[in-house]
Amino acid sequence: MLLRHLHFLKLVLLHSLTAFGGPQAHLAMMMKTFVKKTPYVSEQELMEYNAFCQLLPGASSTQTLTLIGYKRAGLFWLRLLYWFGYFRPALSCVVYLFRRVRRRQQPAF
Repeated sequence: MLLRHLHFLKLVLLHSLTAFGGPQAHLAMMMKTFVKKTPYVSEQELMEYNAFCQLLPGASSTQTLTLIGYKRAGLFWLRLLYWFGYFRPALSCVVYLFRRVRRRQQPAF
């Protein structure tokens, strides 16, 4: 069952590592990745998802991607998608940078 979602997870991971900029840039990247390259959602669906997520508090591009994952894989796989594909890479980068900065700031005795 996980094998059929691997391509989608790979695309989400790639999106999470390369998506910089504001929500408009993320939307353009999602349009290219999830509408043009792969038929996971239609352009109309993506626009509706984005409009809905603009009403909610928080990062609309993250919520839009989460909604695409929910449509694609359901609730159980959505948690895996979010953790491994979107949240984990960003968390790993922040922890790595924090440790490097902290190591440089420690006084040498």
